[in-house]
Parts: sequence; structure tokens; C-alpha cells
Amino acid sequence: MSQQLFAAILLFIIVFAAACSSTKYIEPYQSIVRKVKIDSIDEKFEEEAYNYVQKDIRPASKLGINVLIYNIFN
Repeated sequence: MSQQLFAAILLFIIVFAAACSSTKYIEPYQSIVRKVKIDSIDEKFEEEAYNYVQKDIRPASKLGINVLIYNIFN
């Protein structure tokens, strides 16, 4: 009985994880950003431009876990 329960729980977790899309609520014109690099700007404006862009970016983990957690509660 214990092995059957373990197998059922494991199967449920696998199906649940496979069914969840970490990009479910991201619109087609949006994307997950991991790093921003600004190349074509004067050095005197570089920090200001970086801060301007950075304020709209939410941190994402390497595996997309933050987005997954956000989607669970949204």
C-alpha cells in the first residue's frame, strides 16, 4: 500500500509540474529578462539608462521558479 501511495503522489507531482507553464501569463510582446547590457549609449548616461531599464525588471531565477510561484498565486 505504501508503494502505491508513493507512486500515486509522485505521478501527481509529475503531471502537475508538466502542466504548469512558467510563462502562462506573459504576453506575446513580453519576455523573461535575465540580464541587461546597454551597448550603444554614452558613458555619462550609461548608469542612468541602466537604472531606468532596471526598475521595470523583476528578478527571475535561473530555473524560472519565481515566475512559477507568481503564476500559482495569480
